[in-house]
Amino acid sequence: NTHMDVEIEKQRIISKQILIVNAIRDNTELEEQGFFGAHVTANDFSRWAEMSKEEIDRILNACSRLYKSFVFMDAKCEFLDCEIEKGEKERGTYILFMYIKLGLDFIKKADLDFIDKYCKDNCGCFYDRYCQYHGTKHPVSEKMKSENIMKQAMEILAKIYVSRINELLEEGFDFDVIKAMLGFELSRERFEKFENYFLK
Repeated sequence: NTHMDVEIEKQRIISKQILIVNAIRDNTELEEQGFFGAHVTANDFSRWAEMSKEEIDRILNACSRLYKSFVFMDAKCEFLDCEIEKGEKERGTYILFMYIKLGLDFIKKADLDFIDKYCKDNCGCFYDRYCQYHGTKHPVSEKMKSENIMKQAMEILAKIYVSRINELLEEGFDFDVIKAMLGFELSRERFEKFENYFLK
């Protein structure tokens, strides 16, 4: 019976954390759309969920580490630290736009046995799309069209996601709570495939 009580309590905490994560995400999205009147503080969440402010802060911190805009920016900075096409002044803009348009698609759908094919299929049309929208203000040369650049960029992104998810698992967050933080569907099985592929 005690074991069952522990399990029930664990599930109750997980459900509560998922509710908070979803509320945080909704609140962040409203703010991004300009609804600043909707701003909810950690204290508000704490009262609403009957959780300590420390626990809410812990969840907020975890959410920010997986929030896609921050992950994309961090991945872009990491890409800029590489030696690839250093002469391209606007390569940061190009890579960030790539993450915005294709980053989550890669994480959710790319076949890890055929990453080269994914990049080959997407690098040309992505380059054309970038030039159409940003080519005048932030021009890049055709060198940036290379599938190798897309592959490098996507591998950096995938590694950041894998290492941050692992950090949060080590900190005691349940995988279902982490999935809610991601804001997109990622099965445990797919995550483990990524882990094996990118951390080997």
